Amino acid sequence: MVSVLQTRDQIDGARATLRDQGIDFTSPAALPTWRAFYRLRYRTRMPLPDPLKGWDVLSALRVIESTVDRRGPILDMGCFNSEILYVLHKRGFRHLHGCDLNPMCRWMPFWHAIRYRH
Repeated sequence: MVSVLQTRDQIDGARATLRDQGIDFTSPAALPTWRAFYRLRYRTRMPLPDPLKGWDVLSALRVIESTVDRRGPILDMGCFNSEILYVLHKRGFRHLHGCDLNPMCRWMPFWHAIRYRH
């Protein structure tokens, strides 16, 4: 299935849907423990996921939930600061993997449950 983003309202609507479902991680209040840990480790603030990616995240979530077994492996290439693995983890997917050129990806939220590799 191919969808084309056409308006800003679609982005705002997708972000609202993620927020309503309790899986919006763009707020500074989201993931407070992880943000504190990241700040202690790197002496800098953990970057927030891009709120404009809400449509992308929600679209990917819908496709993955309708086609992938929750026990199957999923790889996010270019995972640093990407919200999709957080969302999938919260939705019950357990074999999640992320890789990125940024070495700080290893300390992204849920690093104990999501396998991050540099």
